[in-house]
Amino acid sequence: MNILSVLLCLQLAFKYLSWLLYPLLVCYAVYSVMYLEHRGWYSWVLSMLYGFLLTFGKKLQHMYMYQA
Repeated sequence: MNILSVLLCLQLAFKYLSWLLYPLLVCYAVYSVMYLEHRGWYSWVLSMLYGFLLTFGKKLQHMYMYQA
């Protein structure tokens, strides 16, 4: 596979993956507001994004690890 086809495959993969990750981000934000304690809106935004990254970031890593 040449570099252009790899880039097109990755672009397509992230397109379909974003269809899954954006709704999960919204659901995690609602969960964070309802069940976790925060000092203010800035604290909520930072902890929600960090928690989402920790929870679903590993899924993106595995896609690159097993690509070869």
